[in-house]
Amino acid sequence: MGINLLTRLITTEPNDFTRLLYENRTPLELLLKQQNMDNETMQLLINVLSKACRVSDQQSERMIEVFSIVNASNFLDINLVQWIPKWNQLCFTQDVLEKNLLSTIDICTKMLDKFLGNVSAVGVTLLVLNSVVEGFEKNDIFVTSEVKEKLTSLRETHETFLIDSKELNVRRTGMSDDSREPPDNFREVPVLPCPDELRRDYKPFLRKNIVNGKYDNINHYLDVHYRLLREDFIAPIREGIAEYIDELARQGAKSKKRLNNFRLYNNVHAVGIERSKGVESYKLKFHIDDHLKAVKWEHSQRLIFGSLICLSRDDFKTLIFGVVANSDPEKLAEGSVEVTFDLERHLLQEIFTHSFKMAESPSYFEAYRHVLTCLQELNADDFPFARYIINTKRSPDLPLYIIENPEFKFDLSDFNNTALEDAEQMSCQVDVQKLKAVCVRDDENWPSHETLGFDVSQMRAYQAALREEVCLIQGPPGTGKTYVGLRIVKTLLRNRKCWGNNKPLMVVCYTNHALDQFLEGITEFE
Repeated sequence: MGINLLTRLITTEPNDFTRLLYENRTPLELLLKQQNMDNETMQLLINVLSKACRVSDQQSERMIEVFSIVNASNFLDINLVQWIPKWNQLCFTQDVLEKNLLSTIDICTKMLDKFLGNVSAVGVTLLVLNSVVEGFEKNDIFVTSEVKEKLTSLRETHETFLIDSKELNVRRTGMSDDSREPPDNFREVPVLPCPDELRRDYKPFLRKNIVNGKYDNINHYLDVHYRLLREDFIAPIREGIAEYIDELARQGAKSKKRLNNFRLYNNVHAVGIERSKGVESYKLKFHIDDHLKAVKWEHSQRLIFGSLICLSRDDFKTLIFGVVANSDPEKLAEGSVEVTFDLERHLLQEIFTHSFKMAESPSYFEAYRHVLTCLQELNADDFPFARYIINTKRSPDLPLYIIENPEFKFDLSDFNNTALEDAEQMSCQVDVQKLKAVCVRDDENWPSHETLGFDVSQMRAYQAALREEVCLIQGPPGTGKTYVGLRIVKTLLRNRKCWGNNKPLMVVCYTNHALDQFLEGITEFE
């Protein structure tokens, strides 16, 4: 779905708009799978979706299917969440800012109204909206009463749905906040589910994440989080199988309805074995129907490396799990994918002798697998920051590099010329030699925030990061979190002889794009 079609949808009359958008569901789905949309596309897309929210009740059935595509994507909690903080930088007019706020609120409200399962995604978007509006008000950007009222209404609606979804989850899963003992050792629970766990009536043993209070011990913490995270990727598979069986009962094998939690591939069979770097994978062929012919595989998230698939020849009464090992867009377009299986050799022969249906999990298994395996391997001896995470210690200790060398002097002379000029204009006496030997433990030994090019809150964050073992820096968009983060990294690299001992500094970001931006900032260090 390109710029021209989005623009046409915005200017089209309501009746034609509904038909045109409904007919272009597949292009919309492909667009929503793109992770880094440009600003023009994002602007047009929220205008189109906002217009879809206002479609009359008589035509709402078609729009429900359209919004189900939005619901199945990461548009709210990735694309929109990344785009909203950019509004300040894009220099929107007051009218455009207000329209964007109202459009985003309308979309979130519609998603809550129609799709209870999207409570968490709306919650993430709502947090960013609240933060942006607070930032506008602090910077004297006028926010209308209509925006405030609608945002308050969305917040209240979200809280109501959040309570409802939690109660539903307790009824569905049996999870409660009691102190039941687990039925087995979580370290012996396999990452992949067994067939019984995929029955619709299966009730997994789950306990709530403790937000207020603390865990009994490290094992308690690991058990709770292992089971919750594992259920997070298993539940969509269970729900997808149930949805498939229900649709099969209603429409039979020829049903063409698109399932929310499953991507189905038909007539799948093994045609060969591939070996690469000591890993054996199986080449599977699947039927390319009309829907799959329209997929832009080079941009699609389908069957990417690490995706979990399951094969079945009896409508998912029994399953064989596999993981995508090689994802070549050209081969995928021809109906070919390489998959690894963790099965005995004699069981794998079945793959060559039967035709299967193949279902792809909507959860990206590769991300879950490594975290789950790590949780099983952790123990009391190597659990990081247990005094904060498990024992809820609230006052951070000094970092190890200060404990081991309390008299070490940090070199903070990495400020830029602009900061120096500003400091001189404010009659600050800048002693560069003194800046090269700062005892970070001693408040009196620090230069002023103007000298270092910070405001007061940025200075507090910078100091905390250098002299506390654990530090959380947060703030609304535009307050300089990235700037402070880069300065912290620059200072640590300049003083690596204090802490490094040839060890790396790890940078983790929520998205690849954010990581790229941060690394670009680091590469500019002298």
